[in-house]
Amino acid sequence: MTGLAPDDTIGVAPAAEWIAANPIEQSVTGDFDADIIACFEWFTDPDGDPETMDDVPDVGQNSWGVGEGFGYPDCDSRWWDVIDACEAAGPVIIFAAGNEGSFPSSIRSPADRAMSLTNCFAVGATEHSPPYTIANFSSRGPAGIACGPEENRTKPEVSAPGVDIYSAEPGSSYIYLDGTSMATPHVCGVVALMRSANPDVDVITIKEVLMGSSHDLGDSGEDNAYGHGFIDAYAAVSQVMAGFGNIEGVITDAVTGDPVAGAYVRVLGTYGSMTTDETGFYAFVLPAGPRTIEVNAYSYEILNQQMTVIENETITADLPLSTLPRVTVSGTVYLPGANPIDGGTPAAGASIVIEDAPEPPVTADGSGQYAVALPVGSDYMLAVTSGIEGYLTQTVPFYDDLDLDLYLNEGNVEGFESGDLQSFGWFLAGAAGWSVQGNEVHTGAWAARSGAIGDDEYSQIYTFVNCGDGGEMTMWLKVSSENADDYLRFYLGNDLMGEWSGEVDWTQATFPVNAGNNHIRVR
Repeated sequence: MTGLAPDDTIGVAPAAEWIAANPIEQSVTGDFDADIIACFEWFTDPDGDPETMDDVPDVGQNSWGVGEGFGYPDCDSRWWDVIDACEAAGPVIIFAAGNEGSFPSSIRSPADRAMSLTNCFAVGATEHSPPYTIANFSSRGPAGIACGPEENRTKPEVSAPGVDIYSAEPGSSYIYLDGTSMATPHVCGVVALMRSANPDVDVITIKEVLMGSSHDLGDSGEDNAYGHGFIDAYAAVSQVMAGFGNIEGVITDAVTGDPVAGAYVRVLGTYGSMTTDETGFYAFVLPAGPRTIEVNAYSYEILNQQMTVIENETITADLPLSTLPRVTVSGTVYLPGANPIDGGTPAAGASIVIEDAPEPPVTADGSGQYAVALPVGSDYMLAVTSGIEGYLTQTVPFYDDLDLDLYLNEGNVEGFESGDLQSFGWFLAGAAGWSVQGNEVHTGAWAARSGAIGDDEYSQIYTFVNCGDGGEMTMWLKVSSENADDYLRFYLGNDLMGEWSGEVDWTQATFPVNAGNNHIRVR
């Protein structure tokens, strides 16, 4: 970051001042958790005097991360608040993505945080010379489901040189090192240069400029290896030297005038985005010039508003949203065994949950009849259950009023008898994929099986099952492992329900489940 040796300037921001803390050498997990918090508190106010600001760093470089191999869940959020508090005081917090690549979703926490497009800004590692190929060890995205909305889960944010990097070595010498911990200091040094050129540029703008000025490598556009691309120090510093202005306002309902919380507001052509708070407020710091603001909120029409940012001025733009009309899908829910030709038994009291919309569940009446009214113009996922009698998950188009009868499947049962992983919508993560095979089964023709994994690797299969009522979940499992320290583990959400290792023949395991949506993981 800051290296300045005699006759050998090796740092991105040579001669900049630095401080450091090391909470990593720990024997007790609880000590580590608390020491990370203490470090961020110290970075926020190093001299212990809240009346002074010249001691507060411009940027904080993080060469640490946790994962399930350390006993932490994916998307661990325990440090999110303290990181946000530190950045609110001024430092730009940058994280190494991790060195567990090159398989997907190998990025560590908290670098995998994806609640916005910029928080827990992560850096991948490339070769040190053109064409700056991504390093095989550099951890990849996407981030997990619990890390944030799907549109934010591409990780890392940018990439920088991290292979054969001339680095300081204890004992007053230098050594060539590899790692995202070599790439991240390059980015932090650029941030120091940006703050030197413009001390007032804010945290979000710095991150947006870093992404927007990067050179796109790998797959076109943002990807899960390079992120937005390879950093460009000259371009980033040049951009923050230009004039900036502010845009802020309140998003409201055009009819009632009430604020719209949770609206997604972004600046087209940039990486600026945010979600409105309970007052409907949004705000951006942007380079001077014409801009287009796009607002997207559930049950409202998308709004695009053009405006001009004026250097050193604040433009107030309160934006009203028009409500989308609703269309109704209705019909009868039938218990398993029914069909459109012969009819069947209505599922009285069946529950219909709209999986991808903030809407309350709908309950079918005593004749199995239901009606769901939703904003026009989208497909919605309906999860229908009737206790333990049957279930159905179906994507339904809401473009016009529609008559649609729903036919439940037999029980909440996954036997992989479709011969693939599609019936329950399974997701995969880790070093080896899962497949449906017929060589080793308990009953029926098929069973799901993990691919081979090596040391310090994992493979995971997960899905979401909506249970109309609480009850029990039963699974049959078989384990074959050469190492007694290797485990098959079953989770509900982040709760470990059971684990097995060594050689385990077909065994039945039963666990309690709650009513509602359950996150099921086998790892």
